[in-house]
Amino acid sequence: MGKVRVNVTQLPSSDPRYQKWRKSLKGRVSWAKGKTKENDIRIKRRSVLMKKRGIDNFSVWRKEQIRSGKIKSIYPRLKHSTELAYLYGFILGDGHIEKHPRTEKLVITLNTKYPILIKNVERVMFTVFGKMPKVSLDNSSECCRVYIYEKYLSRRLHIKTGNKGQLLHIVPSWINRSKKFTLSFVKGLFEAEGSVSVHLPTYTYNMSFANKNRSLLDIVENILLSLGLHPEKREVVVRLRRKNEVEYFRKLINFRE
Repeated sequence: MGKVRVNVTQLPSSDPRYQKWRKSLKGRVSWAKGKTKENDIRIKRRSVLMKKRGIDNFSVWRKEQIRSGKIKSIYPRLKHSTELAYLYGFILGDGHIEKHPRTEKLVITLNTKYPILIKNVERVMFTVFGKMPKVSLDNSSECCRVYIYEKYLSRRLHIKTGNKGQLLHIVPSWINRSKKFTLSFVKGLFEAEGSVSVHLPTYTYNMSFANKNRSLLDIVENILLSLGLHPEKREVVVRLRRKNEVEYFRKLINFRE
């Protein structure tokens, strides 16, 4: 008569065989660690099968995370603030929103030579969304990406997902109605895609915003004009060239060093 196979997982916890099995699990690395349905066909097959059968093996965990407040269950309208206006400008200048199957990802790209700016963007994103963003370094360049995952980012920010390209951008009315919000918005634009250069031997001052999107250039030009300044607009840049105006605007928005 052959041996009867015992399913050790169904043994009582007091059984020595169960205890031996539990002890053997310590330090064991799962074959699935670090794998996702995007990079491993076995995980993808399992995911497809569970979805087809209506099995949600994260249900209990998700409910507990929602109950503890670690996962949001409600995504309210974003509060209008100087931080949101600044972030809005920064996203239009050098950010984008990616669409994923169950969520969205907001990404802002920054130069690593501006560590204070990176920390400020992290702070602003935390203030706006109530969650700390992640930062990843690009080893092939001097860039880093500050990002968060959250549902309904595009809808709540009123910014389309994907490549912004030549989309027609319109400044939200709540920003236009407030000078404080307008200055925060244009500060975000300039800190994303702006620069200041001073060449004392030739007495040349230049504060510019460079972008290939024509509607963004128009927006920046109109804001500068509304401040009584005299911007020059070229094909891919809007700039201030007068010394007093460069110094005034730089201080007005507290432009990054």
